[in-house]
Amino acid sequence: MSDFTFRVNMPKGMDTMDFKQALLKGMTKGMFEAEGTSKENYLTGPRPQKLGVVSGRLRTSVKGRAKIKGKNVIGELGTNVEYAPQHELGLTVTIPAHQRRITQAFGKAITPKTINIGAHKATFPKKPLLEPAIEDEFQTIKKFLKDAVLEDWDNTIH
Repeated sequence: MSDFTFRVNMPKGMDTMDFKQALLKGMTKGMFEAEGTSKENYLTGPRPQKLGVVSGRLRTSVKGRAKIKGKNVIGELGTNVEYAPQHELGLTVTIPAHQRRITQAFGKAITPKTINIGAHKATFPKKPLLEPAIEDEFQTIKKFLKDAVLEDWDNTIH
């Protein structure tokens, strides 16, 4: 899975299950916001500035989630689509020398012929969809975490 993680390390003495559950609630809301931001702001829009939607497979695969792992509450935004890392990080591939059969030139039909294509590199630019969504929603995630902790605190005092 290609994902970005937002981790909250528990301060000593604050790692009770109730406190973790409160943070889990806030983190879940924050990851849901980041998921929406990824889909709306980074997977929708004109090419080539944005990745754009072709089939919708990548957009529907983006999921935000939160979990408790040991002493930490972890939020993840990710996708299991195999080509997501190429979009998130960019990619350069080397295409080996090969032959190609051509049947037209400059839009006009020609007698078919085989041509040699030399080895070359193809670069696909970075068009991230996960990391900038986490960055955009960082303050919102912090607010949801703070609100969840304060709500838990209020419920404990009363």
